Amino acid sequence: MKKEPAVLVLLGFAMIAVFMVLIMTKKLTPVLGFMVEDGWRKGCERCIEQLKFGGDGHTLVIFARDEQVILAFGLEKPAFRILVNTLASLGAIGYTTDLDASMTLATGGIGGGVFSDNITVRHVMNLKRLAWGVREWPETTPMPPEAAVTAQEIEEIVRRVVHDLQKG
Repeated sequence: MKKEPAVLVLLGFAMIAVFMVLIMTKKLTPVLGFMVEDGWRKGCERCIEQLKFGGDGHTLVIFARDEQVILAFGLEKPAFRILVNTLASLGAIGYTTDLDASMTLATGGIGGGVFSDNITVRHVMNLKRLAWGVREWPETTPMPPEAAVTAQEIEEIVRRVVHDLQKG
């Protein structure tokens, strides 16, 4: 009979701000950080706090069964990878979730980045494309003379706009 390995988790209750900061930050160690809140709505608020603290746009994990709660987390949270009922470290890089396999996880516009997905080789490859036109330009219609604006009218419009801006 094969004996299952024992899992030991050391838990500490932290009320001091310094320890809260340690729990809330990303840890590249086998340290488990978790928080307990009174109800899922309070959990949502705490989750947003934590993302704002240093993970905007990055990754969020929720362990839940209620589809409405999961959907609320998915729609409301400022994260581009929202993982459900899986490990953050392995799910975010695609191992347990089928996201694109990557060790570089982008934060998108929320976190100040450009991309929001897992960065893969397709993001850094230079592809040359040779493209033929597939449709003709539409015929243009000349502007009727009565719609034309003179240089003096443009100058007057610019002066008014600058004057209004300076007034505040």
